[in-house]
Amino acid sequence: MQGFQDVVLDEKYRLRIPTKFRSELGNNFVILQGNDECLSIMSASAFEKFKAPLMQIPHSDRQARSAARAILGTVDVPDEDNQGRFVIPAELRAIAGIEKKVRLIGFLDTLEVWAEDKLSNIDFAKPGSVARASDILADNDYSY
Repeated sequence: MQGFQDVVLDEKYRLRIPTKFRSELGNNFVILQGNDECLSIMSASAFEKFKAPLMQIPHSDRQARSAARAILGTVDVPDEDNQGRFVIPAELRAIAGIEKKVRLIGFLDTLEVWAEDKLSNIDFAKPGSVARASDILADNDYSY
């Protein structure tokens, strides 16, 4: 998934997945707290892959169980209405600081949902951002 789109949530904090992202997400997806200051939306199949290593955590590993609980405890399976909209739960909106305006960013197998005021934390579409990203990736032995 790649690209971005700016969206304004309605008065009930409903979001409709734009067509350009819908084909990759499909009709079954989850929303959860992201790794950064955003929310993540994953297709059901991407979420199963994400969750698979967590299923291997031994019941005796209290610290790992706690970490997995912190991640999985924020997962919501949205119910879409007949217009394809779903409510972003209040708890998730609070975690990400979401009010009305959001930017959706396709990131690999995830659709990220960023609050408007958090966008300044993203080195996105700024002069030199691709060059800086390429340097960081090269420094970490990633090449493309």
